[in-house]
Amino acid sequence: MTLRNHFPQSNEDAMDHARQEVAVPRAKAGFNVNKLQAVACMLSSAAVSIALIYWAIRSIG
Repeated sequence: MTLRNHFPQSNEDAMDHARQEVAVPRAKAGFNVNKLQAVACMLSSAAVSIALIYWAIRSIG
């Protein structure tokens, strides 16, 4: 197996392809479900942490 067979794309071809991908404007972003899930996860984590701290303070005192 030669190096050319292992890497059939030259660096120039790869750079041209990367430039084309960057040059294409992104479509207007719609509603992002992943961000909603991340916010819900952070809020639930904060709620559990606050509840555990509250429970620990009440049980000690």
